[in-house]
Amino acid sequence: MDNQRNRILRKKLYLDRFAIFGFKFTCGAGILESEFDALLENFTKFIESRNLVFSGGGDTKTFGGFVCSNDRYGSTSKIDQTALEEWLKLNDAIYIVEVGPLVDANYGI
Repeated sequence: MDNQRNRILRKKLYLDRFAIFGFKFTCGAGILESEFDALLENFTKFIESRNLVFSGGGDTKTFGGFVCSNDRYGSTSKIDQTALEEWLKLNDAIYIVEVGPLVDANYGI
């Protein structure tokens, strides 16, 4: 069915080569409220330095969300997944890090 749509419609619908991929992550944290604010600030700086955006949040016990590219038709990569996983594991306050596979950010498949 998608091959019957013209290029402009596929682009507007983020289909085929215009699909955007991102990934989900979750982790456990064991920190105080004041430390969580600092963790979130450092996490945001890390995400922005890789030209990514993040949707999610958490509290002093759990933290997670969805990460995708900040570019309109950009996608995250395995390199981004690995970098995020390593950054989270290097933080002493974070444990049990789970990074999900790349999925279509618009359609979830």
